[in-house]
Amino acid sequence: MTEKKNTENESKRMREQQITLRCLNCFERIRIKTGAEKVTCAGCGEDYIVGWRGKGKKQAKILGVPIPGRHT
Repeated sequence: MTEKKNTENESKRMREQQITLRCLNCFERIRIKTGAEKVTCAGCGEDYIVGWRGKGKKQAKILGVPIPGRHT
């Protein structure tokens, strides 16, 4: 039983570490940390604002692009 629980915990940890979004500009995968509010695509340099939802706020979603001249 504990072996199964350890496997589940390890699997959960790996999912949390490998959160990715798809760039809306160049379609490259963007790796992000849990809870990040902003992300920049390494492929094209596009900036995005990220929102979190779902149980425990573990699902990331691109909400839009930052508006120039506004501080978020």
